[in-house]
Amino acid sequence: MVNRKHLSQNVAFGLFRLLSLSVVGILFAILGFIIYKGIGVIDWEFLTTAPTNGMTAGGILPAIVGTFCLMAGSALFAFPVGVMSGIYMNEYVPKGWVVRFIRMMTNNLSGIPSIVFGLFGMALFVNYMDFGDSILAGSLTLGLLSLPLVIRTTEEALEAIPDSMREGSRALGATKLQTIWHV
Repeated sequence: MVNRKHLSQNVAFGLFRLLSLSVVGILFAILGFIIYKGIGVIDWEFLTTAPTNGMTAGGILPAIVGTFCLMAGSALFAFPVGVMSGIYMNEYVPKGWVVRFIRMMTNNLSGIPSIVFGLFGMALFVNYMDFGDSILAGSLTLGLLSLPLVIRTTEEALEAIPDSMREGSRALGATKLQTIWHV
């Protein structure tokens, strides 16, 4: 009986290894094809000029700048709000049903597909708040998408700090805010 279980386990693991290696192989084949066909096109002019001829010629500079602005805008929104929310949840709110409810909701938000966030961002920021198709609307939508991750990461990082560190700081006369900021 044990040998039969061991054999079926080895067969299953072998099948999963084979499937994983084939997926990785396909990925490398696709990347290799893209690099092989695209390496001759990429040069300094391609990276630093705007598209021309109905976006069929020219470069990709506006796409690079737009992507950078979108990432910076979403980080400017998500990091302060997420870190402050995580600190508030871990340090200030008494542990109880409210904290459990908010954690459950942030975990649920983490599981929502990005297309739903995109539709929500379009409905709220583009249509209702009339931001139009802008970097601001996209940044706020991406910030909302990454907010649950930032909140949970901040909470888990603060939970990893031993209470003795907090108690030692408070014993030396530091306020709660000074303890959070410095310790």
